[in-house]
Amino acid sequence: MSFIHSEPDSDSSTTSADSNTLQQHVDKTSVPLDTSIVVKRLSEVEQCQWHNAIKPIPATKITVRLVPIGSTRAITPKVLQVSSDQTIAVLMRFIAKKLRISIDSVYMYIHNTFQPTPDERLGDLYDEFRTNQELIFSYCNTVAFG
Repeated sequence: MSFIHSEPDSDSSTTSADSNTLQQHVDKTSVPLDTSIVVKRLSEVEQCQWHNAIKPIPATKITVRLVPIGSTRAITPKVLQVSSDQTIAVLMRFIAKKLRISIDSVYMYIHNTFQPTPDERLGDLYDEFRTNQELIFSYCNTVAFG
């Protein structure tokens, strides 16, 4: 039994073929059920605007500079090009592998002030904290600040 039933508007100015094509285009996007119901009731122009607004932003490459703290060994390369979709956890695994230590022993700081959480996206941090078009991370194998 269906609780949700929607009839097409009789005064609709779009043709059935155009409506079906647009509906298939919108249905390909993964959205919650309540959102999809609202979208189906929008005009064709509004549906196109909505679909364009939810398109994912393509991943870009960002520059990350790694700076050791204290007696921690420097790793090479010091400057990396990383996808903006990557998380801090990926960078932590890279550093742990280069230093040959456990990932639990890697401590990373932005501007020597705070530790970002492992699930933070590098692109978001880059947008907020870049310096000279680079995101600068300090790293060490012991707690350095606090």
